[in-house]
Amino acid sequence: MNEKEVHVVLSDRKIVKMSNDLNSARFKMSPLALDILHLFVAQVKKEDKEFKQFEISVKDMEKKLGKRVNVDYLDKVTNELFLPFKLYENGSWEKYSWCSKVSFKNNRLTFEMHEDLKNKIINLPNNYVLFNMQETTKLSNFNLKRLYTLLKQFENSGWYEISVEELIAILDAQKQFKRYTDLKRYLLEPAIKQINEKTDLSFKYEEIKSGRKVARIKFTMQIPAKVIKSKKAVTKPKEDKSSNEALKEFYFNSVNE
Repeated sequence: MNEKEVHVVLSDRKIVKMSNDLNSARFKMSPLALDILHLFVAQVKKEDKEFKQFEISVKDMEKKLGKRVNVDYLDKVTNELFLPFKLYENGSWEKYSWCSKVSFKNNRLTFEMHEDLKNKIINLPNNYVLFNMQETTKLSNFNLKRLYTLLKQFENSGWYEISVEELIAILDAQKQFKRYTDLKRYLLEPAIKQINEKTDLSFKYEEIKSGRKVARIKFTMQIPAKVIKSKKAVTKPKEDKSSNEALKEFYFNSVNE
């Protein structure tokens, strides 16, 4: 394989774009590992044909993420990006890894996405989610970050319904949330406070019971005024695109310029 061109990660790209099935994959990692993953996915451009090796200094990474990064901890954190995760569909599943190579030299981190994810990140025509990685860095833990990205996937429709069991599975948090009361106390209620107050998304949720047990959760999202203003600036969509896809493309291109 030919050596791929190395690019320095620049601070002006911050919109993560990935397929819906990748966004709802089942996996677990530390909050810092997830932030680093989003940082590098945001560097992929619409015109890219292949994944490139992206390079960033620790100093620039700290600036992008808005937090201190312990160099000694980077080795452990980046190991998490090689752990397999699963995509489920109709009772079947496939295993993937996020990256194929990570290296650290002269206080700089180099990252290359696994090529098996190419059709789930590069040049997606539809069925994808967009979110600003700077919004997820405002949230305090992995579960809150993942819930935010799941809700962003359904922002245009305005609502998202999921079983309690499936939500816990996506977060790979069966040991953490053994009962619904745990999920409500440690995820849903903190999410109402943090996501609504700190990010560009506002939501509320409704418990749907089966008998006496809460079996499903219905999330209702509101689009912030600043996002609505951006959408109004979009010209008439092309005929081969839905309005929602055209609006998302506008958001992706305008914020990443």
